[in-house]
Amino acid sequence: TDVDRGPDGKPVYPIRITDRVTIESLGEIVWDRDSFHNERHIFPVGYKSSREFASRVDPNGRTYYDSEILDGGDTPLFRVTPRDAPHLRVERESASGVWVAIANAVNAIRGGQRSKVTVSGTEMYGLSHPLVSILIQELPGVER
Repeated sequence: TDVDRGPDGKPVYPIRITDRVTIESLGEIVWDRDSFHNERHIFPVGYKSSREFASRVDPNGRTYYDSEILDGGDTPLFRVTPRDAPHLRVERESASGVWVAIANAVNAIRGGQRSKVTVSGTEMYGLSHPLVSILIQELPGVER
């Protein structure tokens, strides 16, 4: 994989995967709870990424959003915090749920007329990027 690696062979952070998305940490595999993976994605606890996106507070601005996967007990907890308004962080039980809430808020402040906003949470997190999938597959515990 085309990623800088340290002497231990592990990726060196941050990992820039697109012009707008950076991986800050791949996290750790939770292998003993089914809700931390599905057919297409693994949701490692401690995974952190940042991405540039439209601001929720400045109708003409952009900001960075920090996305995290936390241990919510039975399920992963997806948290996204806008850097320009950290008090407006959003938490949901799915990556899409959290990003749809943000997209709706952005749509509202910009005077959007769309009644239904769709967004891929795993794409916004960077989880659906092929390089990220490969790097997550290298994490300890993934084979379980």
